[in-house]
Amino acid sequence: MFRWSAITVLFFGIGVVLLNAVNKTTYQKAVATDELVFIPANDDIVAQVGENKVSFVEGNNQPKVEPPVSVTVSRPGVNQPLVIPNARISAMERQEIPAEKDGKLLFVGTDIKPKRDVHPEDIFKLTISRLVVEDDKVSGNDLILLDAKPNKKFRLWKGGDDPLIPGKMSLDYKEATFFKLEVGDEVQKNQMVALVNPVLALDDLGIRAAKLEASEADRRASEKTRDEAHKRFQQQSLLRQKGAGSDEEYRSAELFWRRYIDEETGKAALVVQAQRELNAAVTTLKMHEIRSSIPGVIKTIYRNRGEAIKNLEPLLQVQNRDRLRVEGLVEVQDARTIGRETKVIVEPSQPEQPKLVLRGHLQEVNAIGVCQQNGSTTIFSGSEDSSIRAWNPGNGEQLWSLTLRHPVKSMACYSGKSSQVVSGLSDGSLVFFSPATVREKDAIKTSVSGHRGSVHSVAISPDGEFAVSAGEDHSLCVWKISSTELVQKFPDAHRSGITSVGFAGQSKITTAGKDNSIRVWAFDSGKIEPNYLLSFDKRSGDVAHLAASPDGKTILFDQGKEIRVLSLSDKHIEGVIHSNSGSSSFTNFAVYSPDGKTVITNGGGDGKVQLWRTPINNARPAELRQYIWTGGSSSCCAFSPDGSFAVTGTQDHQVLVWALPNKREVEETLTGTIALNENFLDSNSRQVRIWVDLKNPGWLHPGGMATLVIPGAKSANSTDK
Repeated sequence: MFRWSAITVLFFGIGVVLLNAVNKTTYQKAVATDELVFIPANDDIVAQVGENKVSFVEGNNQPKVEPPVSVTVSRPGVNQPLVIPNARISAMERQEIPAEKDGKLLFVGTDIKPKRDVHPEDIFKLTISRLVVEDDKVSGNDLILLDAKPNKKFRLWKGGDDPLIPGKMSLDYKEATFFKLEVGDEVQKNQMVALVNPVLALDDLGIRAAKLEASEADRRASEKTRDEAHKRFQQQSLLRQKGAGSDEEYRSAELFWRRYIDEETGKAALVVQAQRELNAAVTTLKMHEIRSSIPGVIKTIYRNRGEAIKNLEPLLQVQNRDRLRVEGLVEVQDARTIGRETKVIVEPSQPEQPKLVLRGHLQEVNAIGVCQQNGSTTIFSGSEDSSIRAWNPGNGEQLWSLTLRHPVKSMACYSGKSSQVVSGLSDGSLVFFSPATVREKDAIKTSVSGHRGSVHSVAISPDGEFAVSAGEDHSLCVWKISSTELVQKFPDAHRSGITSVGFAGQSKITTAGKDNSIRVWAFDSGKIEPNYLLSFDKRSGDVAHLAASPDGKTILFDQGKEIRVLSLSDKHIEGVIHSNSGSSSFTNFAVYSPDGKTVITNGGGDGKVQLWRTPINNARPAELRQYIWTGGSSSCCAFSPDGSFAVTGTQDHQVLVWALPNKREVEETLTGTIALNENFLDSNSRQVRIWVDLKNPGWLHPGGMATLVIPGAKSANSTDK
């Protein structure tokens, strides 16, 4: 037994010595013959040899072999923000405006013109009655002149403490113009929104006004009778003092005087009663006017003109959008860490339909570009149907179409002193033309095939002199645009087909390939340097087109359900965009806007195109828009050079134009305050409600969804990645 153990140990030792010798020779040969390229890994610079990474230890010439490591995000283990998705936005203040009288609706409208175009049939006139009072001091817009009393000035009776003085009031009949109200119209506080037929109330108002005048006339007559009785009583008093009058006449005069005093007092009380009855009649008349007690926007109209309505039955709903409430559900263990008055970041999700749908292609749209020159903007689209079409983004008109021999696979546009369009075809050739001269003879030039197979991507240099094409044949080609000359062909730039090429500034080119890598190349005077500067491997490869930022400092990198923003200077991840599309990952494209402040992505299987605020320095990438098109997924995307709109081509043959948010919406971070952290627990879900109140910046709408982010609060379910 001892002998066999000794033999085993001896052979094991010999094997270890031989293995070390072989490994040493292999490593030295690899370092001596294979090309070394630098890739980022954590915070160190290491070299890559084939599929392995090697780093050199100071003072030791032996390389240390490490397995390939992909770039990952550094996430702190503490102070993670608590993220609450699917929170619902609602209006804090809303009102179901009721009728206060039974009757028929004469109109659902207002005397204030809505902020929209109103059709002539939605404008109608109606004679209305209003109570006015005489006032010599009134002027300006408050002055009312009556035809029956041209020498007197009147103003509208204000109600309340404004006295109704008999003889100084009148009914003014005025023809007013009203505009039909529709859902979405804005209304102000106390603005009339409808009128119930007030015929009986108007008659009653006239009766009460006449009764007040009659009561005042009776009071004045009684007052004069009282004064006359007082004079007679005074005369009888003088006669009595002189011994000429009888006691009976004196007592009779005193009786009549005091009687008329009481009668005048009663008549004055009747005047007050008539004033109050008139006031009540005015109030009753006003109750036929249905008014909004809050400012807001009409959400729903329940009754229309000519229909009957009952007392306290709602006519329409108004929502005040100035103050909003966002309601979310949070796990009970997380709710305990949230205090009232805590500041919360609100990230609204805003679905939006295309503002234009351009129809004309017969097959999938593979390529999109936008050119601007001399104030004119043109959209260009290339399709699997072997055509290039030009569109007017203002009205959606197709300007012209060009039929080629092969399907169009890629396109790039340059907007400068001389705009240029370069398209790559499925046979490996390129098409060059200028939008300004495209309709002239021989204005469209087709290059000699530079690739074997499809041209998947084309980019034009910032100075407009060169175009770089990337193909299925793993190669890059550089073209002189003015002469369509092939300046350089760089074969085997990737180990597989190249799906994306773009410029990162004037002196760098970025490429993405089907080998799941991104590479950065030096570009100088129309030539690509043979050795790439950087290589980012182990990406998912679902996003075919990945762009560099306009300033050339960062590049987008797909990794599963994430789009990562990689810095080209220090090789760090500056931010991450997380997919919120359930199980779907990003696909097809991830492109920067011209100012670099937003990124547009394709959301995968759900067909959504999403616009994100660019995450820099690990800031959260708020989703600014969800562009919804249910017909088919978007296959390509481009921005207008001035950043006024985005355009995508779809698999269902359409070209879609999308509106972009304004600068304030892109740059402003919405914050609210926790108004409620509910103490009641849902036993089924073990969640509690929280309310966040915020001021509407002007573009949020009740009924939408939002994500709540509570900085510094660590979710009990969160894990460090």
